Amino acid sequence: MSHNQTLSVALFCLAVCFAWTDAHADTLRERVEACAANRDDAARLHCFDELAKSMPAEKPAAEPAPANTQGLRHRSPPPVTETAHIVSVSQPDGRKYRIVLDNDQVWQESEHTRDLDLAAGQTVHIKPGVLGSFFLMLDSGLSTRVRRLQ
Repeated sequence: MSHNQTLSVALFCLAVCFAWTDAHADTLRERVEACAANRDDAARLHCFDELAKSMPAEKPAAEPAPANTQGLRHRSPPPVTETAHIVSVSQPDGRKYRIVLDNDQVWQESEHTRDLDLAAGQTVHIKPGVLGSFFLMLDSGLSTRVRRLQ
């Protein structure tokens, strides 16, 4: 092969290489628009089929590694707890406590808790529960479900 022929082949290969690179450098959007511009249904379908074949296969999303939750439960941030002191305690029905606090709130037990000993002067914490419920808690950790009367 002569020098001119070798040069011609090299230039031809270089031109094909540049043409191939330009064709593949198009954005996906440009390639889709080019397929969509085809008026012939069969040609348009063939163009989209070829485009789909040329796309790299997507790897499935990796599953996140499970967190080490052994012995742990997800907890939301603690709700705001109100602290007060008991002014007086009564049992108007002979069973459920009615508690008057130093912040002028009055609370009634929803269900009587037998082991709960309430007395004037004790510090209590009113903690919101779920679905609008409330708990009256002592410093000892004992608690009872209550509803606000006043």
